[in-house]
Amino acid sequence: MPRLCNELKTLSASQAIPLPSPRLSRFQPREEHLDEDDCQRLQPCRSSAPLPNDADTRQIDGIREFREALSERGLLGEFANVNQLQHEVWKAIEFDIARLDLDAPSIARTKTGVRLPAQPQQEREVDRFDRNGRPHHTTRHWIDVANTGDEDATDATFEAVGENSSMMAMSDKTPTVIHAGQTRRLDVFHHMGGCDPDFLRIRWTEDGEAREREFHVG
Repeated sequence: MPRLCNELKTLSASQAIPLPSPRLSRFQPREEHLDEDDCQRLQPCRSSAPLPNDADTRQIDGIREFREALSERGLLGEFANVNQLQHEVWKAIEFDIARLDLDAPSIARTKTGVRLPAQPQQEREVDRFDRNGRPHHTTRHWIDVANTGDEDATDATFEAVGENSSMMAMSDKTPTVIHAGQTRRLDVFHHMGGCDPDFLRIRWTEDGEAREREFHVG
């Protein structure tokens, strides 16, 4: 109690609350100034456990006056045992945390620009049925071009690389935009006779600068 009284003694407010003397041997109520917000931050509590038989009644009267002044303003907690005191302490901690209004830490993000991985895909599908009803299959090929970066790829075009490549890009070469997080499917056709490895060249514009990259998709 002396430490609590000394802390409250230094506070200022517009309304006075009687505080007990910090000297327990001569316990007398006296007038000090107590700020309500600071009192809520300190969270004063009193024990409702039975008093000992040799308690000084003058000190008890001073404590009651101090307690009643706090209770009238809703600033006093009570506890009868250790478990209740623990509850009051955690309640005060949670109240202080809520008042701090802590924001989530902000993490500086590094700009990644355009990222265009190209992944070849294929699927076997039914092409037609013969006169006996038996299916004839063919294999369809395509390339998934995904922009995994955080910038849009503008003026993007696709073309197969090499004079003797067996792959043909089924694109009209009209520039397009691949937005960040977007995937484009590029159909390709494979024919017999090509001897060069299959490469796909992607050209695009990023931040006003022309870029290009070749991907081995064979």
